[in-house]
Amino acid sequence: MATTGTDIKRILEEKYDKVYSGFLDSTQQNDLLKESLFLAIERKYQSMSEQRDYDALMSVIKVNKVFALTSNSIATRPIAISNVTNSTTTITVTTSVATGVVVGDQIKMAQVSTFVTTPALNGNFFTILTTPTSTSFTFSVTTFTSGAYVADTGYIIDAIDGTDGVTSKLTIGDYMHLLAVKAKYNLPVIVRNNRLKITGATKAQPIVLSLSTSNSNLRTGEQVTTSGIYGNGNANGTFYLKKINDSKVALYYDDMFLNPTSGNGDYTGGGFVSRIQYNYATALFPNQKISEYESGTVFEPKFERGDLTLRFLPDNVECEEITIDYIQNNMQLIVVTNSTIDLEQFYPFEFLIYVCNIAVELFMERLKEFESLQPAMIEAEKSK
Repeated sequence: MATTGTDIKRILEEKYDKVYSGFLDSTQQNDLLKESLFLAIERKYQSMSEQRDYDALMSVIKVNKVFALTSNSIATRPIAISNVTNSTTTITVTTSVATGVVVGDQIKMAQVSTFVTTPALNGNFFTILTTPTSTSFTFSVTTFTSGAYVADTGYIIDAIDGTDGVTSKLTIGDYMHLLAVKAKYNLPVIVRNNRLKITGATKAQPIVLSLSTSNSNLRTGEQVTTSGIYGNGNANGTFYLKKINDSKVALYYDDMFLNPTSGNGDYTGGGFVSRIQYNYATALFPNQKISEYESGTVFEPKFERGDLTLRFLPDNVECEEITIDYIQNNMQLIVVTNSTIDLEQFYPFEFLIYVCNIAVELFMERLKEFESLQPAMIEAEKSK
């Protein structure tokens, strides 16, 4: 049996008593239910412990989504395009703000008018070909048929990291509200005031690294990044460590040590180890900005919202990526005049009742506040 917005209207009015039904028109009921829906999502999210709690939110939240950052920031809305030109099948796109994309990244656009190409400019991923400037990049299409760009149309709605084809970067295209975020940092491993160096990397399976000191404080199971190794290129990357002794560690791709690395050349020199730190970030509020102790560290990172972006602090240390849970912007709202959309396609009936209960709670609280203010309002009128 379907549950529509008109059904929710009836349930809501029965819950807060029809005596008060005239207090709210349809628009006010929609606003109340929208606020209540957000509160219900946040409350359920904060207390998720049973499968039914996850089921209730599956249509509205995304969890553990990874995004790369540019200058410790990421846009929470699509990035506007200011110009598009072409030279035969090579397309050049200019954006309103810096993007941070590099050669090999893939971008997707929407609402660009009125180029006719194959594949179409809108809705498809294109690979960036030449080294871009901060606000422009180029890619190729198979054919260019016709059309002239209509000024200030179109947006960059997604970008994929070309190194792994998975990690999103540049913008969170369907973002509406942040629920939780953790930030990833690569910190140099320092031993006795010196950066830990790699002095050897075997051409074996797994690769075994030799370290510059026998007291490196690295631990089995720890995730690290290695870089700057020459000759044995497969030894550069992100790995899990299995400690062999105080000066040697083996590299694996997984924390269960089932997928070992394989060397692909003889080590010729170089190399450093960085330790990966994942820490949950908390919001930086305006009243905290006056205190240097609230500005954020890699162990207690902060984020601030503004200019349609999320910016992560401290800003003097590169935050490589974030993993976030968020409410997406294409969620189905409850419209009390709609009698066709079955809301149970998006939310369990039990959750819809939960939303109604929160709406009643909010309504009655505000009604009590209004009633408590009435005597003072009457006296004020009399004294005029």
